[in-house]
Amino acid sequence: MKSACDPDAETSKAPVNEEPRPGRVTGVVLTEEGAPLKDFEVTLLETDKTVTTDTQGKFTFESLTPGTYTLMAVGPGYDVAQDEVEVEAGMTTAMSFNLKATVIRVTGKVQQEDGTAIVGAYVSILDQDTGEVLKRVTSDTQGAFTVDLPPGLYTLEAERDGYATYSDYLIVLQEPEPVTITLQLVP
Repeated sequence: MKSACDPDAETSKAPVNEEPRPGRVTGVVLTEEGAPLKDFEVTLLETDKTVTTDTQGKFTFESLTPGTYTLMAVGPGYDVAQDEVEVEAGMTTAMSFNLKATVIRVTGKVQQEDGTAIVGAYVSILDQDTGEVLKRVTSDTQGAFTVDLPPGLYTLEAERDGYATYSDYLIVLQEPEPVTITLQLVP
């Protein structure tokens, strides 16, 4: 019988079960136009690991067991996106998300104090911080208007010859109730 200390002992050539080398996923979260989205969460659904994008929209998941994973990117003002990625042993897989801005339909009516529709009133949506006009629509024959906006804080203005200009804040977070704007006649 040969012992393990015996130099003439036969060495075992049986295969060793090695763990596959981990892989990694790197990526970037961008707008549809290609601008980076900072501070967006990217989750690896099968592991519940979540990372946050940097100022360039980049993210990385390290030490992943080879296999197929689903990644989900989430952030304010943009639709949720998800995609599958195949992680290979010892390899880095690159991917990107191009997120579409969430759009919310805001509807409303421009009317006189007695409820009569005001036709042809200009309704403007302004950037709350800069005052820049982002959208401008005209009320129809029923005084109605519709405008699609991403979530945010805006200034809404309405004007029509013979009436005082209306101005108020407009907060768009989710599908809002219709907006009613009452313009007063200028004496």
